[in-house]
Amino acid sequence: MIKKFLFTILIYIPFIMSCSSRDIKLSTEPLIRGVPSRGVSDTLEPEVYFTIVKKTDTGEKEVINGDILTKSDKYAIKFIPENASYVYIFQVDSKNKMVRLFSNPEYLNKDNPLLSKAQYRLPITGKWITLDANKGKEEIIVLAQNAPLADPENICKRVLNGELKQTEAKERRMAGKRKELPYNLFVGKRYFIHK
Repeated sequence: MIKKFLFTILIYIPFIMSCSSRDIKLSTEPLIRGVPSRGVSDTLEPEVYFTIVKKTDTGEKEVINGDILTKSDKYAIKFIPENASYVYIFQVDSKNKMVRLFSNPEYLNKDNPLLSKAQYRLPITGKWITLDANKGKEEIIVLAQNAPLADPENICKRVLNGELKQTEAKERRMAGKRKELPYNLFVGKRYFIHK
């Protein structure tokens, strides 16, 4: 039991210290799944920690679900894949206008797959995203998988329509549920109100 505890501390503490020094808010749940890999693994479930931050006079402030942003606000998305995976990030406004933020060289010049436990920012440091004229709810949808998605835009639309939830995606192996769903799909959502 002591050996297991020491292994947990050795793997968990450096990752948390690394993330906290980068000013990223993470869940406090232990996420020990082994040593990070540079390649994409078929056995590890993809997971992405992400947050929306807005520019303030003193730096950055985390945007939580339901916060209000205006056309004058500038914001960015920070994210860390738990495991090497293919990540897709979309922003959808109240009129269902969908913008692919990643992978998109306009925001970040990186290609999938992304490295395990590396921190990424959309757009690159020093640049910010601004809002258009469409007011209302703005959603950020993050999809991740161990293999490239054939049609990530369609999957994002299904998430928005309530056809696909994170639990359904992860239960894909059991009882043949929704066979058309991608294997090991991670789905994450955040939103803010554009006023």
